[in-house]
Amino acid sequence: MSDEPLAMLRLLQISDSAFPSGSFAFSGGLETLAADGLVTDVASLDDFLRGQAIPRWAGMDRWFIRKARDAAPDAKVLADLDRFCEAHVAVEALGEASRRVGLATLTTHSRMGTPGAAAYRARVVTGEVHGHAPIVQGLIGSGLALPAGAVD
Repeated sequence: MSDEPLAMLRLLQISDSAFPSGSFAFSGGLETLAADGLVTDVASLDDFLRGQAIPRWAGMDRWFIRKARDAAPDAKVLADLDRFCEAHVAVEALGEASRRVGLATLTTHSRMGTPGAAAYRARVVTGEVHGHAPIVQGLIGSGLALPAGAVD
């Protein structure tokens, strides 16, 4: 099998909603907004996506994912990116969710044997790095040899 179809299968696997990455719990606050009655229909969901979710991904997460993918497996650069990502956390609840999703993703990929996952997970557990989700996504994308466009 050539690299391209294998990369697509890997991407489909880790993007599946049943994949145990913890990402299902990281919606950028959508559940809370819905519970508070602030997102109640398609129009208010569209406002949320355009006002919060997409700008965060495009303006922050995507940049960190790409940089981490390009840097992996360089431990120093990944740690520096993770600290830089932490410095950009404006809402602590979102930062906590990002770190939680990152650790869950690393735990799953450590069990799967994804290159780089176990070593980075160990650094998160010891508190050496934060383990933010975008950094982990880039690291995992590199470990799975996914093309840059598929990772971000």
